[in-house]
Amino acid sequence: MAGTELGECSLYAASATKTTLSEAITAFFAIAENASKETFAIFYAPHKCFLAKRNGKTFEVKESDFDLSRVFEARVFNEISEMRWLNDPNGNHAVALLSETQFVYDGKTLQKDEKVIGGLRQKYLFWGERVKLKEGEQNPSGWTKFGSARIGPYYIPITLKEGEEYAKFTAVEYLKTYEVGNVAVVDERLTGIEAYKGE
Repeated sequence: MAGTELGECSLYAASATKTTLSEAITAFFAIAENASKETFAIFYAPHKCFLAKRNGKTFEVKESDFDLSRVFEARVFNEISEMRWLNDPNGNHAVALLSETQFVYDGKTLQKDEKVIGGLRQKYLFWGERVKLKEGEQNPSGWTKFGSARIGPYYIPITLKEGEEYAKFTAVEYLKTYEVGNVAVVDERLTGIEAYKGE
């Protein structure tokens, strides 16, 4: 679902290695701008992809088979910044942080990409739709059961109101100019999860 208007913005980034996922998450929330924001995560494990949301100092996940130690890739995000983490079997785990604000992440100052000319606001629909619950059944607080015949049920970490049947990721795509004059998407930053009523 494409954005329609180019907005002015800057893109700052920093990277690190040899940082465990727990250490990377701790450093993410040590940033004052992130500490008070509603934050979500996508955790990729060999057997499943898990959606999560921040609950105090940890992340809440609705599936009982979630194990942080089995995660091989993660994206932690809110409206301020996104942290990406990639597991390395030899311990050289890769971390990247993206933001439109320059701050210090784990001792490193985010550097501005001078060629970024702006960003496009994007939205990506979740697969399926809100599941009609059986009589007496309730969604867990702060979560909504989603699903489709093709993929089965799963939970998204927001509460949908009456009449809201869909949900979306929100994101920004950053555009960069190149020497030949071309403009292309150089990166994308997830910013949140919201209800979606359709257009």
